[in-house]
Amino acid sequence: KRYKQMACTKLRFLLKSIDVITRLGDDGLQLNGQKSYFYVKAKKGVLQLCKEQKGSLCNALCESKFAFNFNNLPCSIYIYEFCDLAILEIAFSSASEITSFKLPAALRSFVAANITNDKNYETTQLALFGNPSFKLDFASALKYAQNLSAFSLQSPGRISAYEGVKLVLIALFKLLSADITTFLKHKNDKSINALLNSLRQNVAIMQSFASLFDEHILDIFINALNACIKALSELSKKNYLCEYLQSQNIGKQKFAVLERERSVLEDSCVLQVYELQIKLKEWAYVLNDAEFFYSSPLGKEEIKSSLAPLLSDQLQGFLKLVNDANYDALAQKIKELFSLVSFFGSLYNANSFAKFAKKLAKINSDFEHISKCRFLNKAFDGPQMDGFKKELNESVKKTLKNIDKRANKLCKSSNKILELLKIYENKGN
Repeated sequence: KRYKQMACTKLRFLLKSIDVITRLGDDGLQLNGQKSYFYVKAKKGVLQLCKEQKGSLCNALCESKFAFNFNNLPCSIYIYEFCDLAILEIAFSSASEITSFKLPAALRSFVAANITNDKNYETTQLALFGNPSFKLDFASALKYAQNLSAFSLQSPGRISAYEGVKLVLIALFKLLSADITTFLKHKNDKSINALLNSLRQNVAIMQSFASLFDEHILDIFINALNACIKALSELSKKNYLCEYLQSQNIGKQKFAVLERERSVLEDSCVLQVYELQIKLKEWAYVLNDAEFFYSSPLGKEEIKSSLAPLLSDQLQGFLKLVNDANYDALAQKIKELFSLVSFFGSLYNANSFAKFAKKLAKINSDFEHISKCRFLNKAFDGPQMDGFKKELNESVKKTLKNIDKRANKLCKSSNKILELLKIYENKGN
């Protein structure tokens, strides 16, 4: 095949396999690679490659370059192992040389396509979105998600938003099932809190990305999870108060009444969790859909650009609640954001989002302390408790000040992440 004259002085070809270096070596061509790590930054609105991680818009792109001459032409093969991608680049002294160029038969057998004019294979795009020709093997990915204890959503290439979110929910499904089993066996505070955490993570992701699924498909499952969250939250509070009364050796009569209430509530929760187990069998059927049967049109789009505006909406909501000092709603938003950032931040910039998640966790811990103080405040009456209630109120005020400081600092980080997500929303353009 001969190539028409082009403005550039390079031709680029997608190779069939990253094993090309080994195969060329077997043919007697000795190649030495030079490994580099690239990041993408936005400078004055223009995306640029750099080798510094600070301020990067993406995870590191590892590139191994193998330079050689073939028929007196300077050639380079670029291997991106994580992306399972290999690119051959041939340089010419002038654009006119390209007109008469014919790809040698010795190289032709390795080539899958001419990608000279395909911007999706530019290094900045590879760093941001990965391999554009990547095809997800859903069956293999399903096993990966089910068997990995600490799931991380870092795809080597462009997968759909529906597939990516489902893989996270599949990983969470396994954790949720295990937490349900543990709760039904022990029914202690540790098992209750673990189950509550799993339930909230699932709800946060389902609600935030409901637009990726067919209309109303998630409602029935979200309602069932929220009902369990409400019941288990009440049980957790009852357990906490019973333990507090027992440890302080106060209110023996009140403790006896409360313990009876707690026991009845625990039985109700157990029944509700058993019913949830049955409903989750239907949810497992949805999650194992490999044919996009339950996907919306948006769900079929590329994951990073599709999720970016949805994550941005969550961050904008967080910023508004901080500005309005709406602490009750902010406490809930912090939990939701933590789940989203923890599971989807690694798609964009694992390091930046991990730091952000750590700061969210600290604020969440402050809100949990406030919740306990307010719960104890409402639980006790009488003038003999005035001093205790005053201490609780002072502790709440002090903790709210800490939340204000941490939340305002986090707003700066949020604005940086919003800028990052805007790049992905615009598909790197």
